[in-house]
Amino acid sequence: MSKRRFSFGLVLFLLLQFPFLSGCDKVKNASSNTSLTFNGIQVKKGQLQNDTLVSGKIEASQTVNVVSKVSGKVEYVNVDVGSEVKEGQVLLNLEANDLEANIDSTQATADTAKINYDLALKQHQRGQELLSSSAISQADYDNNYQGTYLKAEAGLRSARSNLEKAQIAFQDTFVRAPFNGVVTARNINPGEIALPSVPVISLVNFDQVVIKGGVNENQINQLSSGQVVQVKVAAVAEQPFAGMIAQISPAADPQTKAYTVKIQVDNLKHLLKPGMFAEVKISDQQEQLLIIPRLAIMSDSDKNMVFVVENGAAQKKIIEIGLSDQNNAVVTAGLKEGDTIIVSNLEMLKEGQQVKVQINGSTF
Repeated sequence: MSKRRFSFGLVLFLLLQFPFLSGCDKVKNASSNTSLTFNGIQVKKGQLQNDTLVSGKIEASQTVNVVSKVSGKVEYVNVDVGSEVKEGQVLLNLEANDLEANIDSTQATADTAKINYDLALKQHQRGQELLSSSAISQADYDNNYQGTYLKAEAGLRSARSNLEKAQIAFQDTFVRAPFNGVVTARNINPGEIALPSVPVISLVNFDQVVIKGGVNENQINQLSSGQVVQVKVAAVAEQPFAGMIAQISPAADPQTKAYTVKIQVDNLKHLLKPGMFAEVKISDQQEQLLIIPRLAIMSDSDKNMVFVVENGAAQKKIIEIGLSDQNNAVVTAGLKEGDTIIVSNLEMLKEGQQVKVQINGSTF
């Protein structure tokens, strides 16, 4: 009797537990079929942030020590340190009374030669008419008409050449600015002798400044003349100045092994001064390529893989990558533009697992 009661009690206990166990299986199955949500992106084309930084000191784009073309005593000095001058402006002039008088003399000689030439030309034309009508002989024409004309023509050329030389000699007594700039040094005063070998004025062009820096062999082929760059001068402003690559050295410096790059910056307000430190940011000019975040890439046995979402499930795909920066990598094979990949909690994923993906706040 006691055995029957025990068996009946056991069966009854199992029957009461069956709905609970069945419910647990349903919960377990339901949990396994539930799609988890992960962050994802759609693969797009873009550029890596592979910027080149070049540091250097600011230099004036043009600097010259002006000298006089001829020796002579200085009559006037028209500028001083700090004077802003224009191209062609007279900086100083030498005493030139004798040269000015020589211009008057050679001008008079040239005027006389022109009168003689005009008379000889008329006679020459008259002689041609007489010769054509056989009124004079060829010898008479050559001696009295043609010869006189050629002598007058040569005399006019000589007189004009002498006048031009006299004018050049006079103009050489005026020392002019070769470009727009600012006078940074004045080395002579009126009454002193100017010599062609001694600088009299130092002139600097501040309207444009340059920065010279070096880049390595991996960077040089990413740059091009005319490329726009950003120039940061902390001593002047927080905002960068716009610059341009003006020159790129075709060969490396044998000592530093670096390629020299010259960056030009407009400086019309003269805020940038020679000697200031500048940092130039040169953005790499790349073509548009497929790029993905590096955190989406998994490595296994020298293979790179990502989880691609296909038909709501996460599938592993082997990819090939190229260049990369701190955040992104270029995909050279294995993905196409528009593919959706998962970029978060990769360690929780299994291949074939049903997932939902959140992209820019929207869930798919």
